[in-house]
Amino acid sequence: MVLCYFCRFKSLLMQSVGETNSSLAVLYLRIFENLLEPSVTLEDLQQQPKPVRTFFEQCQKQGRKPEIKNLCSGENNIARAYVDGVLVALGSSDQMVIARRNAAKLALLELPNFMPTNIT
Repeated sequence: MVLCYFCRFKSLLMQSVGETNSSLAVLYLRIFENLLEPSVTLEDLQQQPKPVRTFFEQCQKQGRKPEIKNLCSGENNIARAYVDGVLVALGSSDQMVIARRNAAKLALLELPNFMPTNIT
């Protein structure tokens, strides 16, 4: 949607440049061209780490039962990460999604302590 407006704006600006031969219009085009480009692309979002998903996948690969429970305490949200019913990590934030992400990140750090080790 923004790209459509940008293309329309760019074509109108180029038309005015052709009519007036103004260097000011070229300057505006250079400025707005950079401002209207998306700063975060879909590819950038897809490359972001997904700690909640990773936590669940790592536990399930080992045959463990992962769980994240939410608790709202006033303005603060608390998420508790469990592996096989054992509390592994706590995360908090004013947003529940962020609290879950924080708990999952901390749980991933603690996960090696809860997984069986292969001793040969």
